[in-house]
Amino acid sequence: MRNGRGEILRTACLTMAPHLGFPARLKDPDAPMPPTGALFQAALEQLCEPEKLAPLESMLQGGDASLVEQAAALILLLPVKANPILVPLASGMPPCPPRDKLVKMLERRGADLSEMHAIRLSAGTQDEALEAVNRLAALSKSRGSRNALLKAARHPSTRVRLAAVHALGEEVDDAMAQVLLENISSGLMELQQLAFRLLESMPRCNQGPVLLSIVRGDAAAEWNPRDRKRAMELMVRWGGSGVDAYMVQGLCVGNLF
Repeated sequence: MRNGRGEILRTACLTMAPHLGFPARLKDPDAPMPPTGALFQAALEQLCEPEKLAPLESMLQGGDASLVEQAAALILLLPVKANPILVPLASGMPPCPPRDKLVKMLERRGADLSEMHAIRLSAGTQDEALEAVNRLAALSKSRGSRNALLKAARHPSTRVRLAAVHALGEEVDDAMAQVLLENISSGLMELQQLAFRLLESMPRCNQGPVLLSIVRGDAAAEWNPRDRKRAMELMVRWGGSGVDAYMVQGLCVGNLF
């Protein structure tokens, strides 16, 4: 879309916005629409198709700040039915104020942004990954956001992993237990202690054999006596293939490590 058409788009948005109740509705999506807004709303409804919004993608990703502003002006006016089309558009935008506005608008509308934030976990810097974790933590506990946080708990950065484990909360299932076990030898004491505490909240778990393999590994040799004892208590509680035999053998020789 050329700059001339972008200017027409900007002018059209400025014309429509008052009739649609903007900018008040950006702050409160439930704010009433002025009586003159119905006609403009109907026109915008007609735009909510992928092929009609496709030209916006090049404007948003091209790096031209003025075009991004113009495209974002239209996007902020589009109705809720456009959300499934807008989320991929927001995902491809470079970091900029218009993207932040679009993301906040989509969050207010209840759009599922978990996939967008999950992409930023692996594609961005550590700070961007931490921001993505914070965004995911603020979303409702959907399957998408939880899966993305589980992925974040395996991030190369221990800071990101710690933030992700905090964001996952206190309800530990087997999928989260796998992630926690990967972090009990992380090298970051705060993360290790958090992982142990959350694992200890599970009366039953099918990860006993996994914990056994960790106990037998080199990393466990660096644990302090208290954490070794905690690992033994978890194995006794959980059991599993090979665990009972290991415990009996350790008791016989007087050394479980």
